[in-house]
Amino acid sequence: MKKTCLAIMSAILLVSSASAQNWYNTSPQQTNLDAEDEESGVESTYYCVDQSDDCGPQKDGQGYNSGDSISISTEGINYLRYFSEDKVGNDEDVSSRIFRLDLTDPETTTNYSGAWDNEPITVELSCDDPENPDASGCDKKYLCKGGSCSLNQGTSASFDNEGVTVLRYKSMDIAGNNEDVQDQDVRLDFTKPNVSVGEKTYNGGRNATSTCKDELSGCNESSLRLYVSLTSTPGLTCPNDPEEYDDGSTYEVDRPLWVCAAAKDKAGNWAYSDEAVVVGGGEGYAISF
Repeated sequence: MKKTCLAIMSAILLVSSASAQNWYNTSPQQTNLDAEDEESGVESTYYCVDQSDDCGPQKDGQGYNSGDSISISTEGINYLRYFSEDKVGNDEDVSSRIFRLDLTDPETTTNYSGAWDNEPITVELSCDDPENPDASGCDKKYLCKGGSCSLNQGTSASFDNEGVTVLRYKSMDIAGNNEDVQDQDVRLDFTKPNVSVGEKTYNGGRNATSTCKDELSGCNESSLRLYVSLTSTPGLTCPNDPEEYDDGSTYEVDRPLWVCAAAKDKAGNWAYSDEAVVVGGGEGYAISF
């Protein structure tokens, strides 16, 4: 007696090797089982589907579903087992096939924090395919520079122009799921801010202050600080070390003092006043930030 059970696939290619199976990103995946028996004829067809690869095999259809139309919609690796029984009770050997479904988009991240930087940088893409328990895995990454640019395949992009440049990027997994395009602003500022010493008067008193202006990243207000010389020193050159500016951002004086200012912008560029400025007054004391 000759008896066969053929699996006819409507949406995926059926192969015998798990490693040769393709991943698919549409659900459900449909298959029909078409059994033939040349003598007594087919009595029933049985099947089971799981993701643990241990449903059966059991004879006489125990633990199996009966039918010839199967719908598989669970993400991950699905194992299908099936066999048919003829009208005189002969059972076919159990056959098995694998369905791989990945319906989840991959997720792309970059190594760039989004903060202002003061030197050229290279932004690198990383991809994760988060499906649980099994995923097809990341396949390709795409990116480009500019708000309306067309994406090209790649994993990194270099930036060396001052200002704000838009990075656009996405990834695709092996199953063909395309992530939505993401945008990230890359901010570069190579120019030092303008720093100077100012004076403010109040109720007959006078303060020396540190002032800062920056056109790109903006001044880091918490970095404003002064260097004060209690001895009049005409032509005093201001230090180029921020650690020497330890007199706070405001200094109250009541005698002539030589004062320098320092500050940095949000990209980390430090700047110093070119030459000490004399601020009149007398004995002074530092006022904290």
